[in-house]
Amino acid sequence: MPVLLAALAILQAQEARIQELVQQLEGPSYYYDFPTHTPADAACEELEKVGAPAVPYLIVALTSHKKWARIHSIEILAKIGDRRAVDPVLGVLRHDQLDDVKGVAAFNLGAFGDKRVVDDLLVAADSGDKDLNRGAWYSLGELREPRAIPVLIKNLGARIMNVQLGGDDQDEVPLGALQQIGAAAVPGLIEAIREGPVQTQAAIVLGRVATPAAMDALRAAYNDSKTRFIALAGYGECTKPEAVDAELAALLEPDNRQNAVGYFERHPNPACVAPLRKAVAAASKDADKNSFFLICARQLLEKLAGPDPS
Repeated sequence: MPVLLAALAILQAQEARIQELVQQLEGPSYYYDFPTHTPADAACEELEKVGAPAVPYLIVALTSHKKWARIHSIEILAKIGDRRAVDPVLGVLRHDQLDDVKGVAAFNLGAFGDKRVVDDLLVAADSGDKDLNRGAWYSLGELREPRAIPVLIKNLGARIMNVQLGGDDQDEVPLGALQQIGAAAVPGLIEAIREGPVQTQAAIVLGRVATPAAMDALRAAYNDSKTRFIALAGYGECTKPEAVDAELAALLEPDNRQNAVGYFERHPNPACVAPLRKAVAAASKDADKNSFFLICARQLLEKLAGPDPS
């Protein structure tokens, strides 16, 4: 009896602690709004460690009138990965009144690995809300869902605001999703690299996937003078021998040498030293115009070959 009472006391204490932590989820998070770690962040971390025993309480919190309680609960449930949460989180995607909360639900549904959510995600992926779109694209990539390929290719050119620097950047989510889908996406990407507004992005994904069919498509584009620069964007994403050879040749091409230097910064290779020295010599003839290239190229040469003795 004493052992049972002690066990009951432990369970009651755990339940009380979970309820206390769930209440703290009502506050905002460092990631979203605040410059410092918040009580909600600490509660998220502790509930994630609690794991399965916290799931029923987090599911209840999905119906909270507090926005942050719903957002944090979705994220914790996805990290725990308990499939009891799939239908409740799917309910948030379908019925929540706030688009940003629905976007968080879409982003996290893929983490459960349950294909029942795919139809809803496909609808969300082509909706008019950017956060909802991005969340669905991400989850469809996690689920490696081939039915998502057309909408992902269509959105390869999507842009996302750069809050720190201003302006906008390439949105990596559709590229990453297609990369996760892998070989099944290659035929659609091959069509996209041939013509249309997302040729470069399609080439980048082909380079990341790097299946034989993907490399054949990049090779064909490289051998066509009209699409050679597009193929180089794809070659820049892989380290197969033909990609290295193409980037070595690009070092000697004024229009492509800057990107080629970036490639060898990411993938150092002693074979680039000789052509890089030639490129530096050629660029030095107009040092003012080519100043940025010369800085990058000389730094790379020093890294690969040591200081210039001259």
